[in-house]
Amino acid sequence: MYSLRSCYRGMLMLWLLLVAGMGGLLAYTAGSGGSLFAFLFTKTVDPEPLAPVVVKEPAPKPRPQPILTIPEEPKTVWVPLIQGTKAGKGTLGKAEITTLANGNVEIRFATSDAPGNFRAFYPHNVDSLSVDLLGSWGKNVWIDTREVRGILKRVQVADHKQWVRVSGIARDAKVTLKATVEYAPTLRQLRIVFAQK
Repeated sequence: MYSLRSCYRGMLMLWLLLVAGMGGLLAYTAGSGGSLFAFLFTKTVDPEPLAPVVVKEPAPKPRPQPILTIPEEPKTVWVPLIQGTKAGKGTLGKAEITTLANGNVEIRFATSDAPGNFRAFYPHNVDSLSVDLLGSWGKNVWIDTREVRGILKRVQVADHKQWVRVSGIARDAKVTLKATVEYAPTLRQLRIVFAQK
């Protein structure tokens, strides 16, 4: 029995030496940092990398569109002429006849200089109104046309020595005509507008 006990003791010592050797081997492979217990019974797992946080930038505010300013055209200022005896200077261009939307008829002349006064009268032999532009305006200022729309059926322009006569003949014999004579210094133009009185 004594020998069996010695055998057990020897086996226990051998087993303790093996455990100590394995412990020393594990301690060597685990390195100097940390304990053997932590090395044996803890499992270190690298955490999964988190997905990068996407920061949404606010949408850029639309830039305000620049306000385009269109320069205004210079307003044409028509200065009314008065009846009188003062003669104008320069020359008159060819008459341009236009029927306006309201039926009035406009006759324009380009002028090389400022006009003077005018005179107007109603001839006895025809239903018309004549306007004399006073001044020596030169020759060849002449026109006689029946191709007129609106309140006039005929326009006559004739040059004389001391004036140019512009006559408008009414389409309707019952209509009494009136005339407005104006000058635009910015355009250097003179116009006569025939309308119903």
